[in-house]
Amino acid sequence: MGARQNDQQLLAEERQRSKEVEEQLATRQNDQQSLAQARARIKDLEQQLAASRQLPLVQQPTTSPAAANDSRNATPVYRPPDEMTKPQPKPTTSPAAANDSRNATPVYRPPDEMTKPQPTVRRTGPKPLPEVTQPMPRLSLQASDLTHNPAGYWQVTATLISNTSRALDARVQCSFVSAGRQVGDAELGPTSVAPGEQISADLIGPPTTAHVDSTTCHLVGQ
Repeated sequence: MGARQNDQQLLAEERQRSKEVEEQLATRQNDQQSLAQARARIKDLEQQLAASRQLPLVQQPTTSPAAANDSRNATPVYRPPDEMTKPQPKPTTSPAAANDSRNATPVYRPPDEMTKPQPTVRRTGPKPLPEVTQPMPRLSLQASDLTHNPAGYWQVTATLISNTSRALDARVQCSFVSAGRQVGDAELGPTSVAPGEQISADLIGPPTTAHVDSTTCHLVGQ
């Protein structure tokens, strides 16, 4: 009887030790699982930290299927006229206007819109001096033929005659006068005049829109 009680006590003690070992083993497994979880969290934190140090990626805009369907069925946006290229109207001419243009008189261009012509100088070259019985000026000047040219400018013909046996430099200035008031002028030279030479030039004055009734010409520097 006493031996059985000892066996039962030993069995109980063995069971108690087995229970303690199981508890220790369970505690150890829990510790290993907690350690694995802690290591996993540390790894996640390291990955997040590495990603935060890199440049952020630009996300492409996404469109939901409903939004894509709405865009296909949307009404086109109206563009105001100032954003579009406005077509230019083509000029049209009626048959009557075209006929009138063919038969129209050319439009008159005022003289001040035309190119002012340059004077043309005509020379005879050196000539023998005539015999004279009275003193003569070295140069004689005559002004004649006050008129207007086809370009619409007043002009006068100035003539220089050399009365000396040596070459001279001459300069002529003419004034165009209306009612005693100068309305324009023109010049010739300086130009060289050979002995006995005669020089003629049409000096161009103001346009014919100005009234001119006379001219006065003289040698400058003589």
